Amino acid sequence: MFNWVDWPPEFTYSADPRFPHEVPNLRPHLCADTVSEATSGYNCIAWAASDVENWWEPDPFFQYHWPDGVQRNYSQQAYIDAFGTVGFEVCDNDMPEEGMEKIVLYTLRGEPKHAARRLRNGNWTSKLGGYEDIQHTTLDCLSGPLYGIPNVYLRRRIA
Repeated sequence: MFNWVDWPPEFTYSADPRFPHEVPNLRPHLCADTVSEATSGYNCIAWAASDVENWWEPDPFFQYHWPDGVQRNYSQQAYIDAFGTVGFEVCDNDMPEEGMEKIVLYTLRGEPKHAARRLRNGNWTSKLGGYEDIQHTTLDCLSGPLYGIPNVYLRRRIA
């Protein structure tokens, strides 16, 4: 796992050269590794939906998981519909609500690029591609040219 103690000022997350430039706000005082190891078994979309068994991807040519009945395209509506299959509905903001779990879609030029889930402690959790999942204190930590900006908020009732 990534060791924040050894984190250099120029920041090279898991040796991926994109992170210093494409996720410029990702800094150790705002985020930390959680318990997962790096894996390509699931991605941020699956992680936000609490699914650690599948890589959620709407690509129509590959055999990634995508919920039945949801259009296989990279539109904002397709992602909203996909999260709807596990109980999420669009809401107005990221503010905590009693009895509700929240997620956010980051979009770049209108296309979903990332999703994060709010934890009960108020922080957010994100899976960074095939790397580890992290916990971050703000949504702005991941804003930038790689993921875009937090744009669509969804919620579901906590069981």
